[in-house]
Amino acid sequence: MVGSGAPQRAAAAASMRRRKPSGSSSGGGASGGAAGSMLQHGFVILDWQGVDKTSSQPHSSYTASVQAAIQAGIHMVMVPFNFNEFINDLMSLVKNKVIPITQIDDAVSRILLVMFTMGLFENPLADYSFSNELGSQLLIKAQKLIFNENPDAGFIKSNNFSYAIIAVGEPPYAETDGDSDKLTMMDPGPAIVTSTCQAIKCVVVVVSGRPLVMEPYVASIEALVAAWLPGTEGQGITDALFGDHGFSGKLPITWFRNTEQLRMSYGDLHYDPLFAYGSGLVTESVASIVAR
Repeated sequence: MVGSGAPQRAAAAASMRRRKPSGSSSGGGASGGAAGSMLQHGFVILDWQGVDKTSSQPHSSYTASVQAAIQAGIHMVMVPFNFNEFINDLMSLVKNKVIPITQIDDAVSRILLVMFTMGLFENPLADYSFSNELGSQLLIKAQKLIFNENPDAGFIKSNNFSYAIIAVGEPPYAETDGDSDKLTMMDPGPAIVTSTCQAIKCVVVVVSGRPLVMEPYVASIEALVAAWLPGTEGQGITDALFGDHGFSGKLPITWFRNTEQLRMSYGDLHYDPLFAYGSGLVTESVASIVAR
């Protein structure tokens, strides 16, 4: 089935697209449960050692955990260490007809379809040329746009600026590397916000994956934008900032005043956040305002 050229890849992908997902005789599988309702193509991946954590005591009933994961509709399982045990248990479940072989075929087909579509067999390694080119462009633009990393009040007032837009946030992280008991902006964010917002009207854009401590600064901030992690779509933020579109989002979680309030939740008896769950101002676009 796996060819070495583009025609073979296209034929294999087309063949797999025509296949209907096979369900499990026990009611799980790709056509049942969450996976079947979420997607027709593509596949669902279980997180790192996720199988171990499906039981109350991790790895206590491993065969049952493997069965539960596959019957829930998982197509690819991340097993970093005990993969031989996983393979043996899965083969045993198939051999004993607990999990139908058609469900395994469906999972493999989905994975191969994505790999063929992405061209991973011909080009398995990432191409960094675009990221290098993009980085160079950003550096050039940054040199034109950033007038001072931490402007003082005198500099701001002497240039007669009307307002300032300040982007702050936290360092890049993944998983446990991001654990923090402070949840503060990274430097020089606090100093920039303090000096700039006391001298001029300012909008502070917080780029983060979670709420940060902002209470010490809100009194001097004209507007606060929770941008979360926009990835490559930062233009969506500027569209709202400059009025091409209005703001309409609502906080999906509670924004605390300080870390001593954690784990505060909506509905708690002493619920006193900086911004409550569901907060968020609705604004109009410039075009809508002009058209009135």
